[in-house]
Amino acid sequence: MMKYIHNWKNTIISRLTMLALLLTGGVIAVSADTKISVQDFSIAPGETRNVTVNLDTDETDIFLVSVDLTLPEGLEFVTKSGNSIAVTRNTERAGGDFTVSGSTKTSRIALSSLSMNTITGSVGAIFTFKVKADDDFSSVSTLKISDYTIKTTDGEDVDATVKNATVTKINIADEGEIALAFQPGNLLMAPGTTASVAVTMDNPGCYVEGLQVDLDIPAGWTYTLTDGRLENENPNDGTSARVITQNPVQGESGVLFTLNLTAPASFSGSAVIGLKNIRPTVDGKTLSGVENASLVITSDGSTPIVGAVTAYFAKEVVGIEPGKTVSVDLNLDNLGIVIDGIQANIDVPEGWSFTLTDGRVVNSNPNDGSNNRVVCYSSIDGESGALFTLNLTAPDDFTEGTATVDIVNIRATINGRTVVIDPASLTLLSLNPADLATVLSWVDGLQEKLDATIARIESEYPAAASDETILREEQLIQQGIVFLHKDVQDAYDRGELNPADFADDVKELSDAIDALEYHAKEIQDSQVNEDNEAGKAALDKELDDLRKMLADAMAKMPEDLPESAEDAFEETADDITDDIDDLEAAVDAAYAAEELTADIDLDEFAPEEKQAIIDAIKALEAEILTWLRGDVAQNQKVEMPDFYALADSILNENLPTDKEGNAFYRFDANADEEINVGDMQGIVNIVLGMDAYGNASRQAEAVEAKLSVESAKIGNITRYTLNLTGMEYTAFQMDVNGRVAAETADGMTLRTADLKSGARRVLGFGAAKSDGTVLYIDVEGQAQFSNIVFTTGDARTVKFNLGNATGISTVKSAAASGQAYDLGGRAVKNAKGVVIIDGKKVIR
Repeated sequence: MMKYIHNWKNTIISRLTMLALLLTGGVIAVSADTKISVQDFSIAPGETRNVTVNLDTDETDIFLVSVDLTLPEGLEFVTKSGNSIAVTRNTERAGGDFTVSGSTKTSRIALSSLSMNTITGSVGAIFTFKVKADDDFSSVSTLKISDYTIKTTDGEDVDATVKNATVTKINIADEGEIALAFQPGNLLMAPGTTASVAVTMDNPGCYVEGLQVDLDIPAGWTYTLTDGRLENENPNDGTSARVITQNPVQGESGVLFTLNLTAPASFSGSAVIGLKNIRPTVDGKTLSGVENASLVITSDGSTPIVGAVTAYFAKEVVGIEPGKTVSVDLNLDNLGIVIDGIQANIDVPEGWSFTLTDGRVVNSNPNDGSNNRVVCYSSIDGESGALFTLNLTAPDDFTEGTATVDIVNIRATINGRTVVIDPASLTLLSLNPADLATVLSWVDGLQEKLDATIARIESEYPAAASDETILREEQLIQQGIVFLHKDVQDAYDRGELNPADFADDVKELSDAIDALEYHAKEIQDSQVNEDNEAGKAALDKELDDLRKMLADAMAKMPEDLPESAEDAFEETADDITDDIDDLEAAVDAAYAAEELTADIDLDEFAPEEKQAIIDAIKALEAEILTWLRGDVAQNQKVEMPDFYALADSILNENLPTDKEGNAFYRFDANADEEINVGDMQGIVNIVLGMDAYGNASRQAEAVEAKLSVESAKIGNITRYTLNLTGMEYTAFQMDVNGRVAAETADGMTLRTADLKSGARRVLGFGAAKSDGTVLYIDVEGQAQFSNIVFTTGDARTVKFNLGNATGISTVKSAAASGQAYDLGGRAVKNAKGVVIIDGKKVIR
């Protein structure tokens, strides 16, 4: 019975095993352009196979390849003398002086060239070795490459993708499992005519690699062959025999070829066509015990012989449950001969009952007991087919064993003569419904388990639900369940159902369903891990972007900030960094829990935290940007309006005093920690793109300059003339007490403003000026000068302290000097007109 199961079982279980290998590491992800692999192969117990190691590579300078091979249980290396592995190199790829070595102890095979000859070609075998299977080798296994070394002529190692070999056990057919036959087995022919008959093979699913058979034909007969997989025909042992070779037969039952026979013109009586010496090749072995087959041909012009007409049940064995009825046709094969009548006795076991339907029943009469009947037929029209249907009802106590129904004493009347026909027999097998229900419940349980597993995969492992390998595995298991159901029913119908015979098959399919879910989880985990990795990478990039955003903002912080401001900014940056670190810790925790997806971002993962960090960075950057030297108007840019705004602040005494504060930093354009006309020049320089911070006030050499003042009386007004030597200046400022009228002497723009102290502040700016008179100051009474600052073009400042004008040593008395001054207070020589000498107007 088991052979009926193994056909589907071997195929499906082996395919499931191969799928398992694929899912659990038989295939390694391609990560290099070089691939080293061992070919997959099948092997029968006790058989020897050649196995190739292949090298596919784009490298052109490989001179050494070595592999460590681990054989599965049940296989061993074939060795030569000296106990070395039998290895043959592929001379087309490894020419020259290449040597091959191997050892059963280390399972290492090395292909190398002492003269550094290189492997040629990009794909294919580089060497072949032999393995032999033990007599009890019985499973699908893996021949692994446990280690490898590939070197180029410059000594570099080459990384490669590794593919192991899947080793499949071959199922060797028993000699009695393959049969050839003629269909039909009897033939009626007229002399000189041609008829065709099919030659079929039944091979229970075994792979038949080749077939050879002798065709035995009587003298005088001719034939041709059509269809099938015929390759050639050659004479053998005389003109009446032929050898037919087929290769391959694909392992399927069915028609091999059609034999077209032509009978001799003198044909009478009967003839026999034979198939003998049938030798199929299965998995490399030739089977010689296949039974012969024959075809009986009868001439339609001769007297029928015994055996020319046959009667048989459509089924030779039928299963039946106690008290149930089964119907079986009785068929007649009469070779086209007209039968005038037929009669037979039906012999049924005691306790059984029967009825007849269809056919050509004339009457039925008791004969030799109540269980026998005589059935008579009148003229049969020469066609083969069912004579009648026998409906048999089993007794209620038919619970085990077998019973037989025989059609005996069959006599056919042909041309007025009686021909005896061989009896026909039907075997009845007792069927136990409880056994059937038990095994079918197992099969139904498998179906329910598979359905539940598929539903669970779709729900819990969505990444695997549409995976081609998982879908193929589901399909194979489903096929296995369907085939198992059919095998159970067939075994039951044959009366051979034993639940124990199917227990292992049920367990294997149940294990396959468990493996299906395990593989789905592996794929899901792999996909989840890939998605988790991708999500982690994406989030890490966004976190890095936040850190870069913070770094960019901090990079905008001036290097000369007050320590307090710098500390405040760095403290804020540290707080933001802590927030980013906390967010990173949350990402790491989600990654460890495999909760991330491939398309996740911080907007999805932690939108509030991300936005809070961005807002904090932007706020920090905005605050940093307010610290801009020369940005008096505080609009984050320096331009000439800032120059005039600073001038207004200097005149109006509206200047910041907190040297650590933001306003002082912005007003202090030349970074000398003072706010005066030097900062006005600093703003000009910044606008012009020059030294933005005017650091020359601290870095350049000191200016050697002298400021002197002269005075002259004009009525009750004293005019002071300020003269500067030793420097070039672009602006100045000073404070003068009293009622002051100021007039520039050098063409600068002059602005004045009264201070809260009662003094007047004078501010001058314009194009660069050098030595000479700077300013005329008219004062009622005696003048006092303070806060005198001049600035150079590079924003350096020079300060002067004149104190009380009368106490200045450089001031000479006008009366003592006899110096003449024009009405503008300027010293003149040889001037004509009205001048002032010694405080009086004089006409020259």
